[in-house]
Amino acid sequence: MKIKILAAVTAIVAGTYALHQNVDTPKSLVKDTDITITRDLSIPAVSPHAANNVAKAGHVQPSQAPTAEDINRFVADLDNNSLPGNQTTNPRVTTLTGTDIFNGEKSPDFGHPFQLFPSGESPLVVTDAGMARQIVLRGGKDILGIGENDDLALKTSKFDEMNNVFYKFTQVYNGVPVYGRETVVQADGNNEIKLVTGEFEPGINIGVSPGLSGKAAFSKAVDSMRDVLLTEPKLRDDPTLKVYVSEEAGPILTWHSVMEYHTTTEGFRVDEVFVDANSGNIIDKLPNLYSALSRSVYTVDLKCFNPNSNKDVLPGREVTSSTDEHTKSAYDNSGYTYWFYANLFGRDSFDGHGKEMVSTVHARFTSSIGGCTGDNAYFDGEQMIYGEGDKELSNPAGALDVVAHELTHGVTHSESSLIYRNESGAINEALSDIFGAGAETYLESGGNGNTPPPDGLKPERKNWTLGEDATVTGELMRDMADPTADGQSSDSYDTRYTGRLDNGGVHLNSGIMNLAFYLLSEGGTHPQSKTTNRVTGIGMEKALKIYYHANTNLFTSSTNFESARTRLAQSAETLFGECSDAWHAVHQSFDAVKVNGDWTPCDSGVDDNGTKGKDDDGSDKDDGSTDSPASNASASASSYYNWRYLPANLLDGSSSTSWVSSTIRDTGDMEWVLLDLGAARSLSGLTISWDEDNYAEEYDIWVRQDGQWVHAQGVQQSRSGSADIELQDKSQYVLITMNHGHYGRWYGINEITLK
Repeated sequence: MKIKILAAVTAIVAGTYALHQNVDTPKSLVKDTDITITRDLSIPAVSPHAANNVAKAGHVQPSQAPTAEDINRFVADLDNNSLPGNQTTNPRVTTLTGTDIFNGEKSPDFGHPFQLFPSGESPLVVTDAGMARQIVLRGGKDILGIGENDDLALKTSKFDEMNNVFYKFTQVYNGVPVYGRETVVQADGNNEIKLVTGEFEPGINIGVSPGLSGKAAFSKAVDSMRDVLLTEPKLRDDPTLKVYVSEEAGPILTWHSVMEYHTTTEGFRVDEVFVDANSGNIIDKLPNLYSALSRSVYTVDLKCFNPNSNKDVLPGREVTSSTDEHTKSAYDNSGYTYWFYANLFGRDSFDGHGKEMVSTVHARFTSSIGGCTGDNAYFDGEQMIYGEGDKELSNPAGALDVVAHELTHGVTHSESSLIYRNESGAINEALSDIFGAGAETYLESGGNGNTPPPDGLKPERKNWTLGEDATVTGELMRDMADPTADGQSSDSYDTRYTGRLDNGGVHLNSGIMNLAFYLLSEGGTHPQSKTTNRVTGIGMEKALKIYYHANTNLFTSSTNFESARTRLAQSAETLFGECSDAWHAVHQSFDAVKVNGDWTPCDSGVDDNGTKGKDDDGSDKDDGSTDSPASNASASASSYYNWRYLPANLLDGSSSTSWVSSTIRDTGDMEWVLLDLGAARSLSGLTISWDEDNYAEEYDIWVRQDGQWVHAQGVQQSRSGSADIELQDKSQYVLITMNHGHYGRWYGINEITLK
């Protein structure tokens, strides 16, 4: 744990927070492959080409139902040569498409939040981020409105303590990231998809060639502000292209950067600025100010200083005094917050990677209307900044819940990056209040640097109020148990603030989630009787774990209250089980504050509430009836070129869609396709057709019989064609291997027909 305390040497900047995007520039946003297919891989019907060189049946070491490893070992044994290391077998990729792969819905609300679950009985398996991306692009095509020019770029991938993996993607349109549109894929320890959630913008139809360079566009934008600018603005980053979706105007191609500027009307600002890439007009500015205490928009927004003055610097000079009250408070409370996160969540500092916790104390925030004030605290993306105190506050760093509030902004910045405006901003603020209350309760319940509280977290009534230890009068700043007690906060979604002040109500509406969390922890009913349903409390520690899990794994930057509800419920299910008391209580708590969400309480012994498209009757998928052999077949492959050329195309009945392997880099390496018929079937044969330019000189067909792989036939070809293969026996698995293709090309099979 590394803590540094700094003293401000003069009036300094109001807190600034730079929201760094983890998405590559358009030039590097490419698909999983390194080349582009430029020809149509479908071919006209060709005359059957007689198969020859029928190989003698042979055997390899028997195995169970083949996993990817079994097949890899088998194919390697055939040629005494290992397969490439980038195999992506998926036993759940079948001929199903679109809504047949996923059940779920997309909201018509701005941002189009969605939640999808796998359909059918068999699991939908992903073994890496590339496969997750391709499954979403294919399976979500109809539900989400994914177009030919849409793609997903990996942003993060991480595991939780239960070995679930979470792949987070940014939507990309023609190579340009779409701001605020992200997709999360959750898979369990068996690599089975449990949830796909996020926001996706359908129907984008704009050009992505900017009429202005980033420098020229921002020059025009700055010129439009000249009459109010006090100093020359400074860009923190080189401008990058983003598709920005305006609620009024829809998708717009913009240049994006973080800009510091100082005006006569707004004071000092650090904003994410979006500038029209063709006109240079400012499309939007998103504030990067995370304020703990101030509720007044003007108190927050009118803080300013001259960023070009040599006197105004962050951080201040480093201090080590243990007698200065502000210094000691910041040091101690940063340490307590570190313990809280480390011992309850295994988190090393606010970034999760041991980043030094820097605090500046004795700060004074200057105002463009004159004078200075020390009545606030901020997080600027790198450090905490605490005011000197003034008429309202005595020592902002003296309140543990305030310090933990600021550090939690750092956690959120490092994880979900919730946009600090409107509902996502209110959730951002609520999370800081929630974990501020948690840190205070942790210490007062007996937690220390080595162990959490021996009897768990035991919050008292005072732990549900924020900032009273920092105020001159001891008056609370916010009350999570009764949000309207402060005279400003909302406590119900139907009474939320919907105007533009307070960044769209980030403080005013935080009370909605604050109250939901309080009820989840303590139980009870709405304090103002705005609803009558009773919530069964699960305790603060369980509630904190659910909110932490959702913020670090499932929340996206545009999460709103309704999608937060569904994602928190999913986290409750992940941590405590389907139909658990925690899952029920999450839904009850949001019902209590009137946040919409469809759910059905579980009956005893029922595995799910019927919303996920699951079939729990335990019946067999295949009873050996007289269905055609391909009716229940699925296909897997050693690789595939991209999501349009998945192995499922082999069995879809159309020769116009093909399976295509990854690019051949070593003609001696084998590729393979495995057909799983669902159960042992009597087969008379199969017909295989391949592409004229992307063929193998050697094809081998194998069947699984009596626990062994049996070589059915070998086919040698030199051009396009097809082959009829006799398969006299009963088998569930058919394996086709390919070898000796052409360097830089691919193996392409148009269709496999089973008889």
